[in-house]
Amino acid sequence: YSSTAKDALLEYLLKLEAKPAVQVNAFDRFGGTPLEDAYRHGHKTVIKVLEANGGLRMDDPSQTGLLENQTAVLQKQKRAARQSAIQRNVEQSDEQVVHQFLVEELGPGLERVGAALHEALARMARNLGGVLALVEHRRTSRAASRVGSAEGGK
Repeated sequence: YSSTAKDALLEYLLKLEAKPAVQVNAFDRFGGTPLEDAYRHGHKTVIKVLEANGGLRMDDPSQTGLLENQTAVLQKQKRAARQSAIQRNVEQSDEQVVHQFLVEELGPGLERVGAALHEALARMARNLGGVLALVEHRRTSRAASRVGSAEGGK
C-alpha cells in the first residue's frame, strides 16, 4: 500500500459508524497507543488523523484510567495465553502421549494380555519342571547303570 492509501484507509476506519467503534486509544502489547506508534515511526498524516479523532499518548493525564483498565485486560490475556500454552505442553508431553496410547489403544486388551502372559509363564514353569524331572531321571538312571556295570565287571 502506498502511504496515501494507508492514510485514506485510516480515515475511513475512523469514520465508520459500525459498532463497536474503532478504539483510537487502544494499547498494544507493549502498552503503547496508536498515536505513540505514529510519532515513533514519523507518520505525520496518521498523527494528524489520530489527534483529530481523539488519539492520546500515554503521558496524557486523561489516559490514566484507560491505561489501568487496558493494562488489566492485557495481563488477563497474557495469563490466559500462558495457561493455554502450559495446557498444550502438558497434553503433548511424551508421558501423556504414551499414557493416552496405553489407555485408549491397549487398555481394553491389557487384562487379556496379562492373563495370557501369566498362563504362558505357568505352562513354561510346568514344562521346565517336567524337563528337570526327566533330566534328573536320566542322570540317576545313568548313574545306576554305571554302578551296575561296575559291580557286574568285578
